[in-house]
Amino acid sequence: MKVAIDVSPLKNANRYRGVGIYTQQLVKSLQSLNISNFSCQLIEDKTMVKDSDLIHYPFFDLFFLTLPLKKPKPTVVTIHDVIPLIFPEHYPAGIRGSLKFQTQKFSLKGVKAVITDSENSRKDIFKYLNYPKNKIYVVPLAPGKEFRPITNHQSLTTIKHKYQLPETFVLYVGDVNYNKNIIGFIKAFKKLNTSDGDRPSLRGHDSSEVRLVLIGKAFTDENLKETKEIIRLINSLKLSKKVIRLGWVPDKDLVALYNLASVYCQPS
Repeated sequence: MKVAIDVSPLKNANRYRGVGIYTQQLVKSLQSLNISNFSCQLIEDKTMVKDSDLIHYPFFDLFFLTLPLKKPKPTVVTIHDVIPLIFPEHYPAGIRGSLKFQTQKFSLKGVKAVITDSENSRKDIFKYLNYPKNKIYVVPLAPGKEFRPITNHQSLTTIKHKYQLPETFVLYVGDVNYNKNIIGFIKAFKKLNTSDGDRPSLRGHDSSEVRLVLIGKAFTDENLKETKEIIRLINSLKLSKKVIRLGWVPDKDLVALYNLASVYCQPS
């Protein structure tokens, strides 16, 4: 079997987001398969498909035309979630976006199957996109093989000094979208750092000594509305010295940062 995969998410801003990481890891894993008569063709343009048996689009944008209407080969698409349809007040599509959504929804009818990350997303896709539930397959995400415990303390110390990190910190890795709940996360962190009443400890350290480390390219893009709101909140809560916005970091360093963190939190 010859499978064509659309790698266009690796050529734009999505390469720094979950979609890009998903595409990168999917390609890496498929290319490592040692199966006879199986091959992977990487495409960036819908017209580049040659003699493949199947086309996989690892990204489905609700308000942009990422899925072609004409499908020369059996097609599979990954839809990670439909969050903008669940919280439309936080993701306004506009007139053009609404029209493109109808086109995307119509185009979806022509795909053979949909892959999604969770059972909850499967239910949402069926509900909001009216795609047959029996053709939606849940394939949970998994960490890359490089994400493992590190026993070399010297390498951890090097990364710790490189990013000027404290001994104890809470880690978050991801985006700044509304559904990520970063605003609620920072407010909760403020309560952890309060000087009122009894403070809990984290790994034997007083919670007032704990720092919050935010990783993701969007955290340093101060042109984003969400990032501006996050910075305003940090300043208003007087947390500028306790919240560290690292932005994007390479995977090699990210593995060490996961190892160094006292706790990882996913507040979405």
